[in-house]
Amino acid sequence: MVTLTEPRCGTITLPNGDTVALKTKSVTSEDVWWPEMKRIAANHLICKLPFSLSVSLSIIYLSQTDCLSTPCQNGGTCKETLDGITCTCLTSFQGQTCAIAKCPDASWTPFQGNCYKYFDNKANFTQAMSACRNLTNGQSCHADLVSIHSVEEQEFIASLCHEQSPCNGEWYWIGLYQPDPNGPFLWSDGTPVNYTAWKSKEPNNANNNEDCAHLFRLPSLFWNDRNCWHEMFFICKLPAVCHHE
Repeated sequence: MVTLTEPRCGTITLPNGDTVALKTKSVTSEDVWWPEMKRIAANHLICKLPFSLSVSLSIIYLSQTDCLSTPCQNGGTCKETLDGITCTCLTSFQGQTCAIAKCPDASWTPFQGNCYKYFDNKANFTQAMSACRNLTNGQSCHADLVSIHSVEEQEFIASLCHEQSPCNGEWYWIGLYQPDPNGPFLWSDGTPVNYTAWKSKEPNNANNNEDCAHLFRLPSLFWNDRNCWHEMFFICKLPAVCHHE
């Protein structure tokens, strides 16, 4: 005996704007020729319109499995329609599946739920960190010096450097530093250090006073430790969703 899992049928919005409650229906041999049957999951239950509407709309069947796969990202709300699914995004995200961070303006570049911006005015580490933290997304999130958590994010930052900034020969502060000279490197935004891309033989703490990290020159943009009072360009990262939320 096969146990059927009942789908969450809910409601659907018709082309005329009316909202109609869908009904659960078991699949029978009479149903298999409908094109929509290809969308049915292994539970073999579908959602259908009430009979009175089915007659006038050529008996439209919906599998109601698309939203169950959670296609809407970053807290977006999924809704099934006659044309497929639509995602209603939180205010900080945009795009068909809410995958793109909504940045303050065109000077920022979105990537994986965050916004990034290169600054070509030179500052020491503390000044650069303060400058980033004064930037906001217009809500409650504030930027910080960039933290990097994957090879994909490292490669994105490198590509952004190639495209938008005179990176050749320049160094850029990132948010990695040692609050305690005898302790570990930490990200200034409080996120965990789960990825590193140090240049060969770095960090070496030359002269026992290199407590802050920066991107080295092109083409690699690997990381190097440096005296925190050194002045260089910097990169800010603005999260679409605040880390403390």
